[in-house]
Amino acid sequence: MNNAENTAKLRDVGRDVDDLLSNISTGKDISVVLAESSEAKNAARAAGMTEDEISAAFQSGLS
Repeated sequence: MNNAENTAKLRDVGRDVDDLLSNISTGKDISVVLAESSEAKNAARAAGMTEDEISAAFQSGLS
């Protein structure tokens, strides 16, 4: 994956976390969201994104 794809994935995970915090009945298990977050962050690191870029992308997915 490239940086744009990783950024999009991190934003999606951020929205998933925000949804879970807003409404626990979203149906998506928190362990799935956390695993996706970890996978997305590892992919972003492997693609050369900095921790600040990863954090900014994740935060932009939160409301």
